[in-house]
Amino acid sequence: MKVMEATFPSLEELVLVEMPKLEKCSCSSLWNMNSSLRVLNIKMCSALKVFDLLDGGIKFESKQKSWLPGLRKLIIYDCPHLEVMHPLPPSITCSEFFINRVSTLPRMEGSSGETLKINGPISLHAGWFYEMWTLDDRILAFHNLRGLKYLCIRYCRNLMSIPFEGFRQLVSLKSLEISDCGKLFSLYIPECAHEDVVVANCTALPSLENLRIHSCGITGKWLSLMLRHATALMVFNLWDCPQITQLSIEEGENSQSNLISTMQASSSGYSNDSLTSSAPDGLLHIPLNVLSSLKEMEIRVSPYLTFCHSKEGLSGFTSLEKLTIWSCPELLSSSVHIDGNGGQVNGRCLLPQSLGHLVINSYSRAMLQPCFPRNLTCLKKFQIYNRSLESLQLQSCTALEELYISGCPSLAALEGFQFLKHLSLFSTPNLPPFLEHVSGQGYELCPQLEKLVTSDPCVLTTPFCKQLTSLQRLELRSCEGEATRLTDEQAGALLLITSLEELQFWKCRYLVDLPAELHCLPSLKKLEIDNCHRMLWLPVKGLPPSLEELNITCHGGCSMVLATQCRWLATRKLKVKIDGKYVN
Repeated sequence: MKVMEATFPSLEELVLVEMPKLEKCSCSSLWNMNSSLRVLNIKMCSALKVFDLLDGGIKFESKQKSWLPGLRKLIIYDCPHLEVMHPLPPSITCSEFFINRVSTLPRMEGSSGETLKINGPISLHAGWFYEMWTLDDRILAFHNLRGLKYLCIRYCRNLMSIPFEGFRQLVSLKSLEISDCGKLFSLYIPECAHEDVVVANCTALPSLENLRIHSCGITGKWLSLMLRHATALMVFNLWDCPQITQLSIEEGENSQSNLISTMQASSSGYSNDSLTSSAPDGLLHIPLNVLSSLKEMEIRVSPYLTFCHSKEGLSGFTSLEKLTIWSCPELLSSSVHIDGNGGQVNGRCLLPQSLGHLVINSYSRAMLQPCFPRNLTCLKKFQIYNRSLESLQLQSCTALEELYISGCPSLAALEGFQFLKHLSLFSTPNLPPFLEHVSGQGYELCPQLEKLVTSDPCVLTTPFCKQLTSLQRLELRSCEGEATRLTDEQAGALLLITSLEELQFWKCRYLVDLPAELHCLPSLKKLEIDNCHRMLWLPVKGLPPSLEELNITCHGGCSMVLATQCRWLATRKLKVKIDGKYVN
C-alpha cells in the first residue's frame, strides 16, 4: 500500500504499526478536526515518507500555539524516512511522547509533561542517527514546555547551540543535565551576553535548582551567563569541560555590573587583581546570586583548572554544604593562602563556614590545612584521596566527626582529629607508625571514636587502637598483603576492644580463617562476611553468645560451605542473613 487516505472527523486514537510498504498517509479531514485526536502511534513503517498530519504543508492559525492541541500521547518509532516538520511536543497537554529513528528529529522521550530526554547515539557506529546542529524552535516547541521540570540532553556530539530565548521559556525547569555534547556552547555567544541585554535583566531559568554539565565543550563565558540567570541554583556539577580553565567568584556588592566588567575583561584579555585569564573564554565567573544559594558543588576531571586568587578563597560560597573536587589538582592548590612575607604558600585553604562535607581527590601540595572564617566550622565529614599529600592539619575542624583517607602513601602526619567518631584508612602505610609514635607520647587520640575502617590490620596492634574504649564497629576491608589469617598479635589486639558491637570482613581475598578466640568478644552483636571467597569455616570454638545477627554474602564470592554452616546456626535469638535475605 503506497497511499492511504482516511476521513475520521472525531477520531481519538490513530495507530499505524508494522506497515512496511506504506509510503504516504493522508488525513486531511482529520486535520480539520484535530482537537479530537488524543493518541497518535506510528511504529515500524519503514517506507513511510509523507504523513500530512505531520508535515509543514498544512498551516495552523497564528493564534494557535499547538498543531495538535488535544493530543495526549505521541509515539513515532522506526520510521527513518518520515519527516516531522512541526516542533515537539505538539501541545501543552501532551504528557507522553517518544520519538526515535525519524529523519528530522533526534531521539526524544517525554513523560508526564514534566520530564524530557534528548539523546544522540551512544556510539557513532550504532547505525542510523539524526545529525543535529542546533536545538531551536524548529525542533522543540519551547512554548509548550513551560511546565517542564527536568531536561536531559546527552550524546549530541555535533550539537552546537541552543537559543537563549528557548531557556527563557522554561520557567518551571528545576533540573538541567547536559552530558557528552562536545561542541555545545563551544563558540556561540548569544545576544544576552552583551552588556545592554544584561543591564536589561532578561530572565531565564528562574526556577533552576540543579545544573549538571558533563563532558561538554561549553566555554566559561557561556556558563557564567547561565549561572547569572539561575537565581535559585542549589546543586552545580561540572565534569570534564576542558574549555573552562579558570574559576573566579564575585566579591563586589553589585553582581550585575561586575558580571559585565568580567565579560568585557575576558573579551579583551584584560587582567586585574581579581581576574586573570590567559584564555578569554576559559574564565568561569560565579556571580553573587549563586554564591548565596548554592548548597552542593562538584567539579571533576579538570586537570588545568585554576582558581583566580581572592582574599576570601572559596569561603565566598556562603551557603555551600558539600564540596567535591576530583582530579583537579590545581584548583584547590591555587586557592591556598599566600603569606605577605615573601609570598610563601602556607597551605591554609579558606573554605566556607557553612561547609559540612568535603571531598578532595588530587591535591598538588604537600600540606593541606582547611580553614574557615572566624574559626567557625560546620565540617563534619571529610574524604581525601591524594598521592602527594604528606601532612594534613585539621586543628580548625573542631566539628569533624568522620574522616576518610585513601590512596595517600606519603601521608605521615595527621593532626587535629581528636573528636572523630568515624575514621577510615586505606593505603596509608606511613600513618600507623605515626599513630603509634603519637600515642606512645601519652596523648589519648580519638577517645570518642565509634567506627574504624581500615585495609591494614597492623593498625590493631598500635597503642592508638588500644585506646579506643568507645569503638563499636570495626571493618577490615580489602586487606593489603596476602596473609591468610590475622597474626596472633593482631587477633589478641582485636579481643581487647571489649566495646565492639559490629565486626565486618569485606573483600579480604586471602583470608582463610577468622580469629580462633572470636567467641571471647563480650559485646559483639553483628558479624558480616562479604566477598571473602577463601574462607570456608567459622571458628571451631564458635561465635560470641552475645551475637544477634550473622550476615554472609555468597554471590559476591563467599563459600557455599560457609553459608551452609551459617544457615544451621539460625535461631530465634540469632538472625542469619544470606545474600541479603534472612533464613529465619
